[in-house]
Amino acid sequence: ILTGKPGTSKSTVACHVALDLLIKGQVDKIIITRPTVAASKDIGFLPGDAFDFKEGKLAPYIAPVLQAMIKLRGKADIEEQIKKGKIEVLPIQFVRGLNFENCVVIVDESQNATVEEIKALTTRICSNSKMIFTSDLNQIDLANKKTSAGYFFNCIKHLPGVSIVELTENFRHPLAIEIYETIDKLLEEQRQ
Repeated sequence: ILTGKPGTSKSTVACHVALDLLIKGQVDKIIITRPTVAASKDIGFLPGDAFDFKEGKLAPYIAPVLQAMIKLRGKADIEEQIKKGKIEVLPIQFVRGLNFENCVVIVDESQNATVEEIKALTTRICSNSKMIFTSDLNQIDLANKKTSAGYFFNCIKHLPGVSIVELTENFRHPLAIEIYETIDKLLEEQRQ
């Protein structure tokens, strides 16, 4: 479980680990998933096939992960891996009944997954598989923040094979973090 503020490279680290395991032949594929929760007002249903990387329903949600992969390996290599079926996208809603074998599953922005969705994902893990969650507990977009998977992570961190790593270094412009922290303070004041 990778946690940290925006700009700490959570998605990039997850992609680096997953691509490294794929390239070394230690896993057969990478599965990318992400909760379909919007950061603001719901925009309704998106057109297209759920599994299409470029124009599918999940394309806007997985764009940050693909952007990180392309930055790490180049566009041609990532497109080739997608074409070969070595990198695939999977909506969380479709995981029931699947087995995650010999793969790495990246669950990006997992703070917006519900505990039920995390249960559905984690109970799919089979042999030689890894699941990497990226999470920023200060960016929960769920209406009921208490149902967020982010709160569930503390309950499982003691289990063998589960680790929580907090990334702290900012790789974006310093102003981005200053704005983030200022808005957090404002929101905290409004809650009081």
